[in-house]
Amino acid sequence: MRDGRVRTLAGLFLAAIGALTLLAGTLLLWASDDLFDRDRFVGHAVTGLESPQVHEALAARLTDQLIAAEPDLVVARPVIEWTVSGLVGSDQFRVTFGRAVGVAHDELFTVSGVPVRVELREVGTQLAAIADQVGAELPAEVDDLGAVLATYDLRRTESRLLRAAERTRALGAALPPIGVILIVAGVVVAVDRRRAIGLAGACLGAGALLGLAALAVVRWRIEASISDPLLAAAVGDLVDPFARGARRALIVPAAAAMVTLAALADRQPLAVLGDLVTSARERAAALPSGRAVDLVRVAALAAIGLALVAQPGPVTRVLVTAIGALALFEATASLMRLVAGPRPAPDAVPRPPSTRRSAADRSATVRIRAATSGAGWGRFALGGVVVLAAVGFAAVDRSVAQPPSPVVACNGHPQLCDRPFDDVVLLGTHNAGATVADGFIAPYQELSVADQLDAGARALLLDVFYGTPSDRLGGTVVTDLSPDASGADRLFTCHGRCEIGARPFAHTLADIAEFLDANPAEVVVLFVEDYVRPDDVATALTDAGLLDRVYDHSPGSDWPTLREMILADTRVIVLAENDGGEPSWYHAGFDLVMDTPFRFPTVESLDTDDACAENRGPDEADLFLLNHWVQPDGPVLPSLGERANESARIIARSERCEALRGARPTIIAIDFLGRGDPLAAVDALNGVGPPAS
Repeated sequence: MRDGRVRTLAGLFLAAIGALTLLAGTLLLWASDDLFDRDRFVGHAVTGLESPQVHEALAARLTDQLIAAEPDLVVARPVIEWTVSGLVGSDQFRVTFGRAVGVAHDELFTVSGVPVRVELREVGTQLAAIADQVGAELPAEVDDLGAVLATYDLRRTESRLLRAAERTRALGAALPPIGVILIVAGVVVAVDRRRAIGLAGACLGAGALLGLAALAVVRWRIEASISDPLLAAAVGDLVDPFARGARRALIVPAAAAMVTLAALADRQPLAVLGDLVTSARERAAALPSGRAVDLVRVAALAAIGLALVAQPGPVTRVLVTAIGALALFEATASLMRLVAGPRPAPDAVPRPPSTRRSAADRSATVRIRAATSGAGWGRFALGGVVVLAAVGFAAVDRSVAQPPSPVVACNGHPQLCDRPFDDVVLLGTHNAGATVADGFIAPYQELSVADQLDAGARALLLDVFYGTPSDRLGGTVVTDLSPDASGADRLFTCHGRCEIGARPFAHTLADIAEFLDANPAEVVVLFVEDYVRPDDVATALTDAGLLDRVYDHSPGSDWPTLREMILADTRVIVLAENDGGEPSWYHAGFDLVMDTPFRFPTVESLDTDDACAENRGPDEADLFLLNHWVQPDGPVLPSLGERANESARIIARSERCEALRGARPTIIAIDFLGRGDPLAAVDALNGVGPPAS
């Protein structure tokens, strides 16, 4: 008897501890990904900028800061608020905000004894420009002008808990399997396996439900520390992306626990559904009758029917979810019968021989046995499912796009992540669209655009024309240079004339979009030699799903790092040779870029000082394009590309031009990528690969 009691207690203890260990490991895995990792933390916060309340609060704080610096600006407050609101929605501000949140993350986990502040100190230049638009002059210390979105003073206990959790993040991967092993051990050891399984499920479910309640308390605690209601709501919206991840981490084990407990009731799912339908019909029959009541019932049924017909999508999702839940229910119930055997009938349960207990003791025992019986677990599971359904609906219904995963390498190398964009050397392809793969006559590249990207090209120099496919010429595209030509569907990548080769611009953009989808840590430049209208290029980018990814650079401002561009998912920089400037993301290429000459008759002419002479763009331009290809009197040959693309030649020319021009080339554009070893040269110039011999 004593042996059985020890086994029972040991089994229950192991099952309970295993469930709690599993839950703790799940939460640590969430925290490790979403909270402790700096890049993902910043990504969640930048995602929160999509909230209208966050947008409004930030614009209000920045406007107040601007007027505080120059009180006379109050007369133009509506104009300033409108202009500042545009600033808050810009890509540049997303980068600035991401930097500020990164500093706050460092304070949260590495600096003790200081308040955690989301402080926007890099917006002074933008605010000064806004003041200039309305004819005002800010004080000389404008560079220090910024806004503190929020300050949160961590209590000593909270600070210690966060740092202790961060130090134990490695346990996140170990605790879940340990928890599962403990639960299995508890079930094996226990005399009553059903009871052990039920206790594990109850602990797992109760812990998860308590965790969900704790999330609400944490949000309340943060919002309560901020006196401004609008700002408090905005900070709450910024917290939401983190809370959604935690809710999902808790809902999964809680749902598993509820299914397990429901299965312990040993009821067939169809029987449960039948009971529910019978109960609903009995309640409906018990409702009062009468003409008015019947009319209300008819109206309600008609409204439900119309809603189901008008919105079949949600109904389908609910039905599929219900079928899946029933399948899980049945599978778990069958597993329970295999592991623990069928639930014994009440008469078959042995009773202890002693009858000396008091009535109160017997009553307590009855309550405990009832609570841990199949029916008791079923009632507990039903209540938990109701709570989970409400929380899960809120988590899914209010979800927004998830931030990117933690950034490990940028454009292929970890060392490039924290460099500003204008301090990174990119490999470019000249006439990237004129390819052998696409059937061009006199091509400049052998590889398709998709293959060029895969081979390491990160700057594509593309000629874009209007064209019309001709039935008379077997589908050959005829170039249209007329001044009234238009239409995004008539854009083609060509070179010189579309008659010698053309590919729909939409197909090229689709290749770029597919590459960016598959490679979320890559930044790409499109340098367009444009013979088309900017609005048609914008339409083409929109149709390809790229417009939301373009980076809009403010002239004179610092460039973001690759990491910041990746986290903000503004990974496409568009430059235009001829008609850039409007819209603002369609940058005037040779305002931001200076370049070298581009007509070299021989490979050897690339090795001279004249090859570094000034050509287009201002001397103080942020970016430097090294035109590194040979253009002889005859056809452009791959063998010339082979020699021109030797890594030693590229490195030597780059260093020579840097010495002569006072700036390091940032885009090295070549013909015939795949010949020579240009990528090794670019890696060497970036300091991430061995220099070529």
